[in-house]
Amino acid sequence: MRFDVVTIFPELIEAYLQKGILKRAIEEKRVSVMAHQLRDFSPFKGGRVDAPIVGHGKGMLFRPEPLAEAVRKLRIPGGKVVLMSPQGERLSAKMARELSVLPQLILIAARYEGVDARFVRRYVDREVSIGDFVLMGGELPALCVIEAVTRFVGEVLESEAVEGESFEAGLLEHDHYTEPDNFEGLGIPEVLKSGHHQQVTAWRHYNALAKTYLKRPDLFGAYEPLWKERQGSFLKVLRRQNEEMRKFLTDIQKIVKEWKDGREHETE
Repeated sequence: MRFDVVTIFPELIEAYLQKGILKRAIEEKRVSVMAHQLRDFSPFKGGRVDAPIVGHGKGMLFRPEPLAEAVRKLRIPGGKVVLMSPQGERLSAKMARELSVLPQLILIAARYEGVDARFVRRYVDREVSIGDFVLMGGELPALCVIEAVTRFVGEVLESEAVEGESFEAGLLEHDHYTEPDNFEGLGIPEVLKSGHHQQVTAWRHYNALAKTYLKRPDLFGAYEPLWKERQGSFLKVLRRQNEEMRKFLTDIQKIVKEWKDGREHETE
């Protein structure tokens, strides 16, 4: 897969690519990441790429002409143009997986007050945000997209590693532990040291349920298996295997029942 980042600070992108999994993925030619200086596509003197906002607005905008020229020069068949923008759709694991099947992403990393709306209308396929906040530029969000998407490309990561992570199963990832066995009075759950694969799997699933319920109730409420009848028996099994969690599991069952009753009432 090919990533082309259009920016006035290509060195920010290039520096990030020198370490870690992204560097390895590039060296193994699983992905290609190129940072392009927007000024190189400018037809104006000195490579100017910005102009004042028309009307009663303060600040500068990226002009449409250099951006359009960059897209025309860089886009390959099947490639999509993504504008990093706080107004865009929130980046998610689902979106990253969808984007990973494309041959190319052209990521527009804007600065100042953004880009001319006519460029967005004519050339941008998707606007993407990493959250409800504003940064000084689109380079960091672009790197977030590259990181998130690359994890789903080919064999960059083992499928088991990706599938077990937060959001992939619709839940937050379960807790992890390593050495030492005791850290400042805190131990490792005995079930994880038992060598009993089924019990470990059950503990991890329940731990993921508990974490999601406490930290991300929005995800918990949307977790599809909780709406299936077979899940009731599964929760009973988990309750027997996790006695210290009995009360919490009961609370979950009550909430699920209330949600089920409420949803059925809404559909009547």
